[in-house]
Amino acid sequence: MELHILEHRLRVATVKRSDLLPFIGSLVKLALLHEQSKSKFFSCTQTSLEFTIILDEEGFKALPEQAQNLGMVIQPSTWLVLEAGAGIGDEDEGVGMTTITRNIIVPLANQHLSIFCLSTCQTDYVLVKEEDLQSVIQCLSPDFRVYREVDGNTELVTVNMSHNGVNEAAEAKPATMYPLHFPSNHFLVTSLQPDELPKLTSCLLQVLFYPETYDSIETSPSSKKEKFVSYSLIDDRISLVLDGDLLDRFPDNCICVDSSKERWKMVKTGVQNLGFEESGIVAQVAKPLASEDIPIFYLSTFLTDHTLVPEAEWEKTLSVLSQRHQGGPEEHDDISIEDP
Repeated sequence: MELHILEHRLRVATVKRSDLLPFIGSLVKLALLHEQSKSKFFSCTQTSLEFTIILDEEGFKALPEQAQNLGMVIQPSTWLVLEAGAGIGDEDEGVGMTTITRNIIVPLANQHLSIFCLSTCQTDYVLVKEEDLQSVIQCLSPDFRVYREVDGNTELVTVNMSHNGVNEAAEAKPATMYPLHFPSNHFLVTSLQPDELPKLTSCLLQVLFYPETYDSIETSPSSKKEKFVSYSLIDDRISLVLDGDLLDRFPDNCICVDSSKERWKMVKTGVQNLGFEESGIVAQVAKPLASEDIPIFYLSTFLTDHTLVPEAEWEKTLSVLSQRHQGGPEEHDDISIEDP
């Protein structure tokens, strides 16, 4: 298999919902006016608590000056993007989140290396801190041919075996087990065509940046629904995750979906502030599901993580995750698996 370190250098930031207004102009340009933006990597995820923004250096320049004084919290690390692919002779091996979990996420968790995951309709990305890159390469090089994009060219990476980045005893340290929660939403995972954006601008503005859009959807604590929308524009490819109940906000035939399209259910990890220095958070959910070949779509945010699984795999997902936590409750709609 091949592992590509893409040219993007990313920053991760968060804005409280109440502090979003000063940033809407910049975010609209990055999300919807891609032809006017030099940014090649932009992702925005809205949760009930905050907006997580992932963007490259050009996108970061587009934000208001003194963004931190306006309420934005910026994680200090620069993040690099890993993308796995099948190499020559590997054509029969699919490269999805199941393969990525087994070959990237779990090995990095075992080495206590922090990651940030972003799935899109087109591919799955694993983000790693720039300062951890040599340790990441050394950890993954036994299973991958590692390439790096430099000035538009792809170069084979020579592994520095003198770098003492792999800790043979690292597996002895257990990861923190966070509570899992299961919202009742039925999510849609879809793609958009860039040339359709002019028709969808008004709808996307409401769905992405104005939380009151959810007012017509029952999201009270008793409904057990989660406010969640994620939009990614990466190298002119658009991916969108939203509650299926919001689909009627869009014009007919403008979103790549039909009546038989698979809906997804969510597993939410943690309540808030999982921490960027921790490791194994993604593996906590992804590893047991991958071991059962359950497809997953994974979205990390600043405070919490979100795993989407096909609705057809939901009962199996609950069974697998309940087995990973002692004393899992029987009522699936109310399930909140706490630390054992």
